Amino acid sequence: MRYCEHCGKQIQEGIKFCPYCGHKVSLGEDLEKRVATPHKTESVKQTQINQSTGFQEIQEISVLEKWGTSQIINRLVKIYTVIVLVIAAILYGLYKTANSWGESFLDSNSGSQNVKSLLQALQIVPPIYYALIIFAVVILVLSIYRFLRNFKGKVHLIYSVGLGISIYELYHFRDLIDAIHEAGKYTSGSNGLEYFFTSGFTNAISIASRIMQEASTYKSTTIILLLVTAALFVISILSKLQFNNKVTVGSWISMEGTGDTSGKTLDLAYIKKAIHTPKAKKIGIVVIILALCFGGFTVWDKYLNFTSVDVLKNVKLEYDGISGEATADIASNQSTYKGDDAKIKSFLSSQVTYSLSKDSEISNGDTIIVKAEYNKEQANEIKLKLKDTTKKIKVSGLEHRFHKASEIPTKISTELRSDADEEVESSYEDTDYVTYTNKKFVNSWFIKDGVSGFGDTSDSYVACYKISETETSFWDGSQTKSSFFAYVYTDGLTSGYNSDQANWGYTGFGDDITSSNQFQEALASQFDVDEDQVQSMS
Repeated sequence: MRYCEHCGKQIQEGIKFCPYCGHKVSLGEDLEKRVATPHKTESVKQTQINQSTGFQEIQEISVLEKWGTSQIINRLVKIYTVIVLVIAAILYGLYKTANSWGESFLDSNSGSQNVKSLLQALQIVPPIYYALIIFAVVILVLSIYRFLRNFKGKVHLIYSVGLGISIYELYHFRDLIDAIHEAGKYTSGSNGLEYFFTSGFTNAISIASRIMQEASTYKSTTIILLLVTAALFVISILSKLQFNNKVTVGSWISMEGTGDTSGKTLDLAYIKKAIHTPKAKKIGIVVIILALCFGGFTVWDKYLNFTSVDVLKNVKLEYDGISGEATADIASNQSTYKGDDAKIKSFLSSQVTYSLSKDSEISNGDTIIVKAEYNKEQANEIKLKLKDTTKKIKVSGLEHRFHKASEIPTKISTELRSDADEEVESSYEDTDYVTYTNKKFVNSWFIKDGVSGFGDTSDSYVACYKISETETSFWDGSQTKSSFFAYVYTDGLTSGYNSDQANWGYTGFGDDITSSNQFQEALASQFDVDEDQVQSMS
């Protein structure tokens, strides 16, 4: 019967390394006597420690020696993989049965309370998540240590690589965990859920929907995590069976090596000496480069890997009304985002709101500031950066009213005169008993703030004419010639005058108006304005 001279545990005959601590066993030494006389054994061991610097250094890391045995690491890997697989199975079961319990769960009568209970229950997830990561990191450290203590135990290298991948994939779930943690703010504190639910059932569901939306984006990450976890679980089973001589698979999953061709003891002193070799230094440089790459990628992914979108690049405003009285609104805002990320699309379409610094009484020359408002925390969670969230737009091109007759462009005044002539012709057409022998244009007027025939306050254009007519008697056919003054007018005059949309009317001045000198006073009276508001255009 043999025992390890370092840890004192029973070992098989003929092996060179202790399967529990990895210490090299001296083949010629009989340790059975040491077990039978523990006091002497301790004395011999103490003497050896005092004489060996290497053993002193090993005792300094006694915690790793105690917990970093192959058996314990193998057991911890099993526990970790089983926890992950059980959690995955539970979540998959909930997902597959979602339709059966979803409708009753979200029933409008009890939905708010159900969501409240769900959010409270989910608060156990973040502690479990972080505890699982810490647990995996501990196993990773122990696996790396065991591999360095005995390079023949290749399974520990496999464990190290697998656990590293597993931890990295778990790290990707942090956004989902943050969303769950954010939901927890509504289940505690001074406001509590009662405050959150005061706005009704819809808001209660929205935060749960956000969590579900986050969870639905981790398909590839989940698949990788489960594949690695399942592989680690199978390897841990095979490694244990091979160690117990129940199966023979291969040296790549052996817990400890069966020999050391170098003949050197792989204690801490040996490791320190080994890392100073040129080969070890090269390996160290490669490890440092890989660590820097991983750290750089992590920093880039967390702080720099953002999708940048200019939300106001294509924004366009629409106006209704004339300058000084117009209103404004957003006509269109075509997104510059061309990607296919569903979360970003949903955020841009539903979570970004827009406001205008001024939306009424708008005049040409005004500057309107369009501002995009959004929840920055939610944008950071989906790695979205909105740039140029404010944009200045100078108003131009609005139809405007004229302040005085001299401002009316020649093009518009010519068009007004032509339309007025047509209106006179159509208003005074010959009949069987009245013939209009002449329709002579006299002058035209611009009436500022005149009252139109429909009672709306607006500016008007008036064209005055002298109409000559001949009346034929029905009884004896005698003719009587006479003349009178009349005018045609259109209201709502602006810089955007359009003949097709103009509203014309006509009327006579009356028998008391016998000279064009009386036009200004008569028009002021009929349009209910002061005489200085009746401005000549001729």
